[in-house]
Amino acid sequence: MQNARRQLPHSNQHSRKGFHQTMSIEPIAPSSPSIIGLVKDSAAIAPEALLARVKAYAAENDSTELLNEDSDGTVFVLKVNDRTFTMFIVPQPVPEEEFFATVQKSPKRESLSRIVKEHQAHIVMGALSPVAHFGDTVTQSIFLMKFAAKMSGLVLMTGLFWLNSQELLDKVDFTTACARAHDVYMRNQKGEKGAGSGLPYPYWVSLRLFSDKTDAGPELIAGRTHGLAAYLGYEVEITFLPRPPAEMMERLRGVVGYLFASGPVLQHGHSIGLSADEQFVVSFETTEGQEAPTAMLRLQPARMN
Repeated sequence: MQNARRQLPHSNQHSRKGFHQTMSIEPIAPSSPSIIGLVKDSAAIAPEALLARVKAYAAENDSTELLNEDSDGTVFVLKVNDRTFTMFIVPQPVPEEEFFATVQKSPKRESLSRIVKEHQAHIVMGALSPVAHFGDTVTQSIFLMKFAAKMSGLVLMTGLFWLNSQELLDKVDFTTACARAHDVYMRNQKGEKGAGSGLPYPYWVSLRLFSDKTDAGPELIAGRTHGLAAYLGYEVEITFLPRPPAEMMERLRGVVGYLFASGPVLQHGHSIGLSADEQFVVSFETTEGQEAPTAMLRLQPARMN
């Protein structure tokens, strides 16, 4: 019998080997997000010209202060209100293979491919403010997007790549997602219910599908997050089921949306309903080579068919 386990266009290659179950696994600590801005024209990051633009921007905006810049113009530290951000200038392109998964699954595949091929340099942007829990990371992600949106205007970035998820957006889509994120933050500050439903979590967390096919049975599909651990301390995986890819993607999207609305609520041994007639048991597991544990969601055996 032949077995063909393959990646779908939605995903990177993913190994299912090495998992083991334990009831004492703890989530890892949340981490600060980072963004890579793709720069088409390397002249835009010429040290003297870039420093002049950054200084002019800080002088024109009372909320922004240039705290530090290195002598060769490759590292900048800026304070915006009470948050501190860094920019690290790299005068080389990012290898094209880093963008393969996000480009292949995007409806804008052709334009994103062009952005990747044409960029000559990149800028790594991050936040220095510490994060202690889920809410901190969400808030920091929103403010990092706002900072990157402002800097993308100074340096003319064509694409913005969220490192945790490895998702790439062009500048137009990024600006739209940033505006949505800011709107969520403002509504949340006002205490509006359900404000978190508008967060751009599909950009912050990649959703990936995997296929397992045998001659004797139907194609099985699994779904896994990439980047969720930065927020919750663990990734999520729905184990292989005989479901169409679109249905599995919808299930996974629903889980991530639920977690962003509710926080890190999954517990080992508990169950979660992904539809009216499906209950999944949660099992926290680890795999060799990965720091963050995975919350494996397995359909209860009595309801497999």
